[in-house]
Amino acid sequence: MAQWKGRSAAIYRRSTRETAAWNVPTAPMIAAMEGGVPLFARDGTAIGGVGVSGAPSEFDAECGTRAAEAASLAVSRQKPGSE
Repeated sequence: MAQWKGRSAAIYRRSTRETAAWNVPTAPMIAAMEGGVPLFARDGTAIGGVGVSGAPSEFDAECGTRAAEAASLAVSRQKPGSE
């Protein structure tokens, strides 16, 4: 489950909370539940995704976000000049 969420976040470069709201469960490799977040370098380069599973979905997403932040990564692309 965690790998599915992380893969979806990496491919679509969006949190799985967002992709779940798109309501297109047949899209390839899309996760339809919260717990996956995309990973971006501080310069905005997409570098992957992380998925967490095992707790309620909102806690999974928070755990992934905090882990990314601890590794000095962002979970959303930074807009130029927003640093």
